Amino acid sequence: MISKAIFQNYPNSVAIETPSNTVSYEELFNQVESVYLWLVEHNVNVLVLESDNVPEWVYIDLACQKAEVVFVPVPSFFSKSQIDSVIARVKPDVIIQPADNSTLWESFIFPIYQFSTFKSANRSNMPKGTSKVTFTSGSTGEPKGVCLSIENQFNVAKSLVNRIGINQPKHFCLLSFSTLLENIAGIYAPLMAGGTICIHTDSQRGFNGSMISSPEALLSAVSSVEPETIILVPELLQFLLHASSNGWQQPDSFKFMAVGGSRVAPSLLANATTGGFPVFQGYGLSECASVVALNNSEVVNDFSAGEALPHLSVEIIDGELVVKGNTFLGYLGLPETWYQQSVKTGDIASITNGRVEIKGRKSNLLINSFGRNISPEWVESELLATNVFSQVVVFGDARPSLVALVSPINGELTNEFLATLINKANQSLPDYARIKHFHILEQPLSQKNGQLTSNGRPKRNQILSNFSQEIAAFYRPSSEKEINHEII
Repeated sequence: MISKAIFQNYPNSVAIETPSNTVSYEELFNQVESVYLWLVEHNVNVLVLESDNVPEWVYIDLACQKAEVVFVPVPSFFSKSQIDSVIARVKPDVIIQPADNSTLWESFIFPIYQFSTFKSANRSNMPKGTSKVTFTSGSTGEPKGVCLSIENQFNVAKSLVNRIGINQPKHFCLLSFSTLLENIAGIYAPLMAGGTICIHTDSQRGFNGSMISSPEALLSAVSSVEPETIILVPELLQFLLHASSNGWQQPDSFKFMAVGGSRVAPSLLANATTGGFPVFQGYGLSECASVVALNNSEVVNDFSAGEALPHLSVEIIDGELVVKGNTFLGYLGLPETWYQQSVKTGDIASITNGRVEIKGRKSNLLINSFGRNISPEWVESELLATNVFSQVVVFGDARPSLVALVSPINGELTNEFLATLINKANQSLPDYARIKHFHILEQPLSQKNGQLTSNGRPKRNQILSNFSQEIAAFYRPSSEKEINHEII
């Protein structure tokens, strides 16, 4: 289904571009066919892939679809225990893990790890029709496996092609392929539109896992590729805005910059528009095969997440967004979740003129000691919109005031400057939702430390546990407080 839509494009057009090579649609087809034949010959049922962003990732993904092999991409930031958990639960026939000093393709052709003990295993722990199992890090150490059909994925990709409306786009794959959003919207959709996907490895993109390790490499990669489309999470949008304000010249080629993953402050979107970034906010979740809603060029200055994609319907029930129409098959190993007709997203939202506006996570809702409900994402987005912080996490449940853990982009900024900046952001918030105290993080929050999910959302319980003493110190009587930062 997806492959058929991709390979109807001109065979000599460039499908994949890397810093050192290009792959035509005809060559892509031949590579996929080669992997497909190998999968059939070896009677593979389930394949696990742990890999950086490389063209072979795409070959294997598309070949698995054609051979009706369940494809299980493993996020690069997973710990060994999480990877072991994934393997034990999906029971793969084949695991592909590139060895040191070898390419993924060399690993695929030669040292493939066969697990004959899994060969006799059936797929009784998966819903019928499962084509891909995507793992979300969630809020605990046990990854949750979301089972998707080919149709689930195709429906989203097809709708995105129409919603974005750019023929033969040149797309720069900035996020990891193991992130479902980049997999669906960054590989399938551009290729179905006859475009070119530009693939750089982590190091070439300036990443170490999910963290930016070389800002210079990232900016250089974006500048050299000159993409028309790109997918961002709010932190990456803020990074590009900060770079632009410090002299980096964004490519004139940009036509569509999609941003999602968590709530984006209207002021941040406004700053992006003012800075000449064609940014469009979207919203999605793995249980709906990624994107649910997305703005496009037909909507100007709309700070919602846009209208739902045409293959879906959305409604608000008790303040929560509920999605129908393209729901996942269910969670791996949990038959009670299989074949649901709707998905309760857990997100607080509103719908106005058909456009979805996300307020925050229902489970994250804070209730202060005065009984006021506060969505931490709302407050965090206002501070992030200052373009000074790379990370902000707000706490204050059952407390009289809010505390923010912050990671400044520039570590040389003074506490006094940060206090003034936060106070200015406070002016756009009601008194009960203003930041009273802040703590500067010595190191950014990371997935490696179990503090962030795969798309950069904070794991609040883990962060609260890690910084419980620092947060508690702000609520002690003044004479007992340690050194802290308070907004006057």
